[in-house]
Amino acid sequence: MTTKSIHNQSRWDDYGKKRYKELKRTPQSFILNKSPLDKIPYFRKIFGLVVPDIRRLRVLELGCGTGDVAVYLAQHGAKVVAVDIGRDLVFSTKALSKVNGVEIDCRVASATRLPFKGDTFTHVIGIALLHHLSPEDLREAVAEAKRVLRAGGYLLCNEPVEDSKLFDFVQNLLPVSSRSGNPRPSIIQREKWKSYKKNIDERALSTREIKNAFRGFSEVKFFHNGLFGRLDRFFPNLTNFFMRLDSWTLSMLPFLKRYSRNLVICAKK
Repeated sequence: MTTKSIHNQSRWDDYGKKRYKELKRTPQSFILNKSPLDKIPYFRKIFGLVVPDIRRLRVLELGCGTGDVAVYLAQHGAKVVAVDIGRDLVFSTKALSKVNGVEIDCRVASATRLPFKGDTFTHVIGIALLHHLSPEDLREAVAEAKRVLRAGGYLLCNEPVEDSKLFDFVQNLLPVSSRSGNPRPSIIQREKWKSYKKNIDERALSTREIKNAFRGFSEVKFFHNGLFGRLDRFFPNLTNFFMRLDSWTLSMLPFLKRYSRNLVICAKK
């Protein structure tokens, strides 16, 4: 499948502009009092194990979006650099950092061509970024992240994956709303689905593609999750239960990993 990759930035620019206006209008409502990583509990768990203390660490976030994660890391003592190809998203991140009283180095830059010297960061993170990239851009982004990492540093990513064509078809039967203004229709709504696929700026990643892209690291670990988490849109209050059930089931029946919808990648340089 081909995509327009992250170079088709219009909907994210619109989202960034909207967020920036809201920040200016009601800044007090954007004070971060809890971790944005709570929304991705399995990544939060792995990140906490790999990086138990982020104070004074130099962290780069790729595809920072509206900046919630970058601000959270800065609140806890990390020296954060945040990049995104969307100028308005970077403006939004900068505004959010000011509202929360932290300093972040915000840059407009592509993950495929980072404006930093090699061996600069102790850790690099990317949350739901890679599936917006074409296969070539994905490989280049991973290579760039490795280049700017210091020896022994980690690249930590959280990405949706789909290794089962059957599950991919079944989940596409249900329409999904989106805060970013790109709702997904049901696959049985043929004309709407055709238009959606034509303009989409994301794609289904496979574990195989990700493994191939991360081959250059000295150590890579993959943590599949989201097997039962596919149900959390129907039972949002059971997220933590589904996460525990995932861990137990996938440890006992590892062949079911191919049906998981999410992958946490932990790669050491």
